[in-house]
Amino acid sequence: MKRLVCTLAFFLLASTAPLRAQTTNGSIQGTVTDPSGAAIGGASVTGRNLDTGLTITTVTTDAGLYSLANLPPGRYTVSIEGPSLKKYSREGVTVQTAATVALDVWRSLRERDGYCRRQPVGNRNL
Repeated sequence: MKRLVCTLAFFLLASTAPLRAQTTNGSIQGTVTDPSGAAIGGASVTGRNLDTGLTITTVTTDAGLYSLANLPPGRYTVSIEGPSLKKYSREGVTVQTAATVALDVWRSLRERDGYCRRQPVGNRNL
């Protein structure tokens, strides 16, 4: 009898193991680089669900990697910003259950706003 109870307990526990591994969420991950292929670290990456408004933000690593994990399925807008980057935004990125969306982005560096360099013209005395 004790053997039967142990055997049933083993099969009961073994049959529930796959249930713990299942997930209903997905993720978006990728790399942010400049046009030369150099990684851009410290960029802010935001995913916003278009239906619910749920917003998740992360920062790229020194290697330019980011991951927006544990996102409920749906359509997202992904935005990437940084102090020296041109803003990037992509709408309609679809996240499905238990799936990872790869979104690698290259960004050009932004010119400094309001910076004007004057160059002398001739030798004039004013």
